[in-house]
Amino acid sequence: MAAESTFQPAPFRRYTVGALLVVLDPEGKIISFNRAAEELTGYTAEEVRGKFFGDLFLLPEEIATVKAIMKDMTAGAFPNTHENYWRSRSGGLHWVSWRSTCLTNARGEVEFLIGTGIDLTERRKLEEQLRYDATFDSLTGLFNRRHFMQHLEWAISAAHRYGHPLSLAFCDVDHFKLVNDRHGHLKGDEVLRTIAQVVKDQLRTCDFAGRIGGDEFALVFPHTLAEDAAHALERMRGELQGKSFSAGAAKFTSTVTLGVASLKKTQTEDQLLEAADRALYRGKEAGRDRIELSTGELC
Repeated sequence: MAAESTFQPAPFRRYTVGALLVVLDPEGKIISFNRAAEELTGYTAEEVRGKFFGDLFLLPEEIATVKAIMKDMTAGAFPNTHENYWRSRSGGLHWVSWRSTCLTNARGEVEFLIGTGIDLTERRKLEEQLRYDATFDSLTGLFNRRHFMQHLEWAISAAHRYGHPLSLAFCDVDHFKLVNDRHGHLKGDEVLRTIAQVVKDQLRTCDFAGRIGGDEFALVFPHTLAEDAAHALERMRGELQGKSFSAGAAKFTSTVTLGVASLKKTQTEDQLLEAADRALYRGKEAGRDRIELSTGELC
């Protein structure tokens, strides 16, 4: 017979406020559950006692991984630290950092697995938000200027290295200042979000786009010549022409002008940007609501 255990969970006040304490048997059934764990999950200690914790709290895809951790621990690989989601009674998910260890009896047999956890959900959300803000434009969800330029640099380097074509398009909203002046900045933001969504809907997996200024967008088409990129852009332009915006009793539409350039064999990033920019301004001078290729050929 296994030696009788002398383990008794310490009173809750012995633990740091907010720290979760969960005690399991070697099969993962709950023996003890502190108040912080009750508050996090919405279950009382009495409700969960004797139940396999994975069925209650883990996402199905994480159960096998946690069982493997438990198996390693009972074989002597402890303490263990890991992070995973814990699911509350209401279905909410909490990202918890765990430090787990085992308690053995006099014969060295594992009798209890003890896990102490800290809820890092808010910190994780903040980290994810910081990563998002460093990558995407908050209004449109497209790449921000810094991240777009970084991806453009990588794409140009790959195009030169492997000899495949690449096209860059600049896009300006026509008379955007008038939209803001007549209908307000909220409507201007709506226009920008709509354009961004049209762009997202039309781009291929390998393409990418960014908001590089107030009403300025840029799109990159790897493995694509300017003439072919212009066809895709024409679909975007046509879809946008069909969008109507409401401002009180007034309704208005918004159009865009685009300039497209293909990467040349010896062209630098700055030279490609300049070529697309020149094409864009030729399109503006020619009447707007159009696509202009860097060669001067109209599409």
